[in-house]
Amino acid sequence: MKRIVVLVILLLAPPIMGQSLAAQDGDADTTRTARDPRKALISSIIIGGGQAYNRSWLKMIGLIATEIYFVDQFQLNRDNVIYHESRPLSRQRYIEKRNKYAWWVVGTYLYAMVDAYVDAHLDSFPQDSTDQTIIDENTGTEEQ
Repeated sequence: MKRIVVLVILLLAPPIMGQSLAAQDGDADTTRTARDPRKALISSIIIGGGQAYNRSWLKMIGLIATEIYFVDQFQLNRDNVIYHESRPLSRQRYIEKRNKYAWWVVGTYLYAMVDAYVDAHLDSFPQDSTDQTIIDENTGTEEQ
């Protein structure tokens, strides 16, 4: 039951946090503004929140699923450390696996935060080559 509650919170919190005020207000200006990297970093306190802020829905789902898997494996191996007598591997092996998954949980969380920050920072970067102006280093002139 505890896992189901955590799963529901993880799945519902990021989309709610990722809604912008413009999406909530029907009369808001529809011009696109650049996303603030600091807001993305703050949103990513909850795993997937920064991806929701950046509207990277597939990344959000993937990171949440990955984090849930690693937490589940951590808990499974933590329980195996306690009840290792009836398990096929040694206690030391379960401790190693538990620690490995703990590091994967932390690493995935930090990756999600950095990804959200970088994605928001690069939001205003031109995505079309026709929008770019190239400046020649030798002459200082602009080229298209």
